[in-house]
Amino acid sequence: MRYYIILFLGLISFHIFAQDRYHFQPIDVKHYVFQLQLNDQNNQIKGQTLISILFKEGNLQQLTIDLVSQQNGKGMRVSIVKEQGRLLSFSQEREKLIIQLDKASQKDEVRTFEIVYVGEPADGLIISKNKYGERTFFGDNWANRAHHWLPTIDHPSDKATCEFKVTAPIHYEVIANGRKVEESYLSDSLKFTHWKTEVPIPTKVMVIGVARFAINFLDTYKGISIESWVYPQNKEAGFEDYSLAKEVLQFFESRIGAYPYEKLANVQSKTKYGGMENASNIFYYENSIIGTKSEQIERLIAHEVAHQWFGNAISEKRWQHVWISEGFATYFTELYMEHKKGKKTMQESMKRLQNQVVLFYESHPDLPIVFERINDLNEILNTNSYQKGACVLHTLRYEMGDSLFWQSISTYYEQFQHQNVVTEDFQRIVEQVSGKNWDWFFKQWLYKAGHPKIKTMWEFDKKSKQVKIKIAQKQADIFTLSPELCVYKYNGELIYKEKVFLKERETTLTIPTNEEILKVVIDPENWILMEKE
Repeated sequence: MRYYIILFLGLISFHIFAQDRYHFQPIDVKHYVFQLQLNDQNNQIKGQTLISILFKEGNLQQLTIDLVSQQNGKGMRVSIVKEQGRLLSFSQEREKLIIQLDKASQKDEVRTFEIVYVGEPADGLIISKNKYGERTFFGDNWANRAHHWLPTIDHPSDKATCEFKVTAPIHYEVIANGRKVEESYLSDSLKFTHWKTEVPIPTKVMVIGVARFAINFLDTYKGISIESWVYPQNKEAGFEDYSLAKEVLQFFESRIGAYPYEKLANVQSKTKYGGMENASNIFYYENSIIGTKSEQIERLIAHEVAHQWFGNAISEKRWQHVWISEGFATYFTELYMEHKKGKKTMQESMKRLQNQVVLFYESHPDLPIVFERINDLNEILNTNSYQKGACVLHTLRYEMGDSLFWQSISTYYEQFQHQNVVTEDFQRIVEQVSGKNWDWFFKQWLYKAGHPKIKTMWEFDKKSKQVKIKIAQKQADIFTLSPELCVYKYNGELIYKEKVFLKERETTLTIPTNEEILKVVIDPENWILMEKE
């Protein structure tokens, strides 16, 4: 998601403290059918949405749906709300559509409502011109912007299957989530396109893309169509760059589990982010295409494809746990690059991420990865959610070992695919797989601010022929960790390499040696997030 999000923080301001009460909603949307009419004369859209809702409680007299009302000429004006052909009373209040039920709800019943509306989206559906001056329509819903153009429960905790039935001028191609069900020519000027998902997805990744596209059906992998949708003017470069997705998909599926969606389409778009991981059709910023298959585009693709598992198939139940999406996608990008380029690349990458975390900590010393009081979404789009989340996963891999780590990942995916989770759910899987209690690990790395600051001192005692090593934790709160310690003689020979268990303010050990030593190195392979002196 938003691979270059730091560039865009100033563009986003969503208040979400109240939003995270959504998972206590007395309803559960099961299915959406979005029927949309687009045109080239103006930016107004016409919509007709069918919403199938499971009522989790009985005796509800009204239903509240997220939909931005018209203000200052933009927003959606609802004209009709129906249930089984019966007209229902409704009102619009800023970002809510309030529907009066003509009969109270019964617990566990499913009812379908029809909403007819029209308007010009102020956000969410970006109607503009691409870099070649051609008109385009691109959904850009993250985090809670779907309700600017779609009636929804606009929170990741309420996943649903969906269909997009789009009528648009004939010269456009239309892409959306899921599998294409139909494409029909309605007249000399209009075309109808129908896409449908088979599994539930969160509204943050329910989108359409409508533009003039060149389409490359790159390959099929285990029944998954791998596709590239790019502007015709740069199709050769676009097909070249986006072809990297096949190898990324194969690696992730081999390590995590089956790819969760019907296709993997990589789409050149007008998203305001570097990349947006829309389920089964990833949108990349339009200047992502260069045609050189650079490491930059490879990393971007890896990050967004990783989100298909982490963020889309498994989604955060509450925004406070967004690291479950962003930290995982950031780390799995590095895992893919390690697979591609080797262990040294991983060590260098983790050092770079650790340095970014340390720099962020200097201006945010009291901020943990998971923190409860959030007033603005900007607060969670930060280095902790991305880079520190990745560092924590890297340390967990070190502490568990590769075998148990990968078993935890695949078990986590198998158990929670197409569901919503919080951090405790992942911890529970780690403990289940390893047979150990990891409460200490999750508390210190995810719920507590900061990281270890380690000072290593040593001296060689000629008489006793020993090197005495003192390792001190200089940060305020003591961490429990077991970094590798390496001791080298002046000729470069490694004479000691062991894990040392640190859980005190100071730890002292002695190592026998006949010669003076050149250096003592703690955590030489950058497994653990720390500052070193």
